[in-house]
Amino acid sequence: DARDRLTKVDNNITYQYDYDNKRVSKTINNQTTYFIYDGYKLIGEYNQDGTPIKEYLYLNNTPIAIITPTKTYKIYADHLDTPRRVADTTNTIVWSWESKPFGESKPNEDADKDGNIFTLNLRFPGQYFDKETNKHYNINRDYDPITGRYIQSDPIGFDGGVNTYLYANGNSLRFVDEEGLFGLDNILSSSLSRKDIIIKNLSGYNWELQSNPSVDGSKPFYEISSFSKVQEYDSYIIIASGRYAISPNILRAIMYIETTHGYYDAPLDLLGINKSILPMNINVEYWGNTFGSRFELSEPYTNILAGADLIHRIQKNMRYPYSINQLATLYNNINAQKINNYGARVENIYYEKTWK
Repeated sequence: DARDRLTKVDNNITYQYDYDNKRVSKTINNQTTYFIYDGYKLIGEYNQDGTPIKEYLYLNNTPIAIITPTKTYKIYADHLDTPRRVADTTNTIVWSWESKPFGESKPNEDADKDGNIFTLNLRFPGQYFDKETNKHYNINRDYDPITGRYIQSDPIGFDGGVNTYLYANGNSLRFVDEEGLFGLDNILSSSLSRKDIIIKNLSGYNWELQSNPSVDGSKPFYEISSFSKVQEYDSYIIIASGRYAISPNILRAIMYIETTHGYYDAPLDLLGINKSILPMNINVEYWGNTFGSRFELSEPYTNILAGADLIHRIQKNMRYPYSINQLATLYNNINAQKINNYGARVENIYYEKTWK
């Protein structure tokens, strides 16, 4: 399609995707399978009537179990979180994958030699094997294990390196590429800062914040409601929330606090000379060009999109269930360890709909 995604193999095989390039369905000979994700981790496959085929359980990013309508199986993964063995409840190995470095080998789907085929299509992290093409769907691109390369070029072109088809930096024994965008050192990934995780647009890190009984979510004296930009930019909020599948009210609550608090030199804004007010306060001083250039982020529409993108990236890494005050706290301070006053205030604004 226009985004270089594989949408059709022939007249009998089609694929559909959501806004975030996650494949939501596969149809072969009029039989459709639907896919559900948690972040970029596949957690379920379902028939067209909604009946589960397989559901997957993870411990952080490691797949640990498969649940079918009749049985539960254990997954044994390697250091990259790639499934290598599947065992039933009697600890009998029913599936194994002793692949060559780039995954070109086929798995043994009858490892216990009982004549019953067990199918698992998970491959390297973020990948799903398509028998009809012998390729691995890898979120933003499709991977060919025979060549050890992607079949589509890097979406950012040469900014991603000279070889725009390279998988996992050419080292699949150490690096993974969960989203089909860039290689990540899986051995060192646990040491990444939260900021790095947001910039790299990773998911599944299960951040938690401590409670804080001393937080004050009441309205501070410097919160000037007349400076709110929520009503003015509400059409942008609707677009941004739809694009990133987040609640428009969380955008409204954060925008309200960002545009009404006194540290934005509100008196200067009255004179038309304050250049610091940004609807979602996304700026290049902290995030670099992650969400856009300085010029782009100075535009309200782009700044709102960037704010929605940041919220979306934070949500992908929070342990569920989480509260509005936890989400807003991380938006305000990505390194926060416990809920702060900003988060508590945003939560109150969210539930009270103060912007109205």
